[in-house]
Amino acid sequence: MYETLGISKPTIAYTVLHQRKPDIETAAYRATLFELYNLVGQQWAEMSDRLRDAGHAGLGPLSWREVAFSLHRADLETWLASGRGYLNTMKMDSSADAPEIEESIFVFEGSGGYDVLEHIVRNVLGVYAPPHGVHIQQHGPLAFGTYDRVLALPGDEGGWQAVFAFNKGKARYGAFRKAIRRTMERLAEETGWGAIVAWQRKLGLGYGREFVVRIELGDDPSRLAEAVRKIEEVGMEPAKSSIVRFGKAMVARDVTL
Repeated sequence: MYETLGISKPTIAYTVLHQRKPDIETAAYRATLFELYNLVGQQWAEMSDRLRDAGHAGLGPLSWREVAFSLHRADLETWLASGRGYLNTMKMDSSADAPEIEESIFVFEGSGGYDVLEHIVRNVLGVYAPPHGVHIQQHGPLAFGTYDRVLALPGDEGGWQAVFAFNKGKARYGAFRKAIRRTMERLAEETGWGAIVAWQRKLGLGYGREFVVRIELGDDPSRLAEAVRKIEEVGMEPAKSSIVRFGKAMVARDVTL
């Protein structure tokens, strides 16, 4: 379909912001969550095999990553205050004594994968049977999002990442995406920390800001401050102002098992 229409097959991220209930221990919460996601991965692989056996193209890979936000760091308070406010608008509780806010990020190719993922979670595994049913009892607020990847710069992953959520303002989409690319390419040249990925929310699918950039920071979350300074120095407008002046900044660490 994509080749016939002359468009690129999209790489899509399906994301879930979530927060455990205060009376649930982190270890128990993540154990249930990871069991659920491992089953999703198994079902995905089985359905991909069934498609190939029937003479169709497989689904392609499904990757999954779990990150936990760190929102109260004295050295980064200048920037994290905006991130806390942003997460609060998504019905999360970002207060210092609240459970950690986490984000599950599933990445796959092609919009058909979205239908398959939904079918696996809703119909194959079921909403009420364990581990899905147990997870429903353990989590508090949720916020969903679906994004198209608009930039992927290779590099190391894992450890900490800076997350910037922002809107484009009055700029045209093509020019704005070009400015994001140039800004992040320059940042990567200046720092060499790791992978950088930018996402644009699919029309009508999700809440929050339209664009999200994830910048790998290695083992040093304080690099968020340096990332902001570098973007101010080498960034290209209008993306630069959208990110550092009007964007919402957060840091998150990889907790994927």
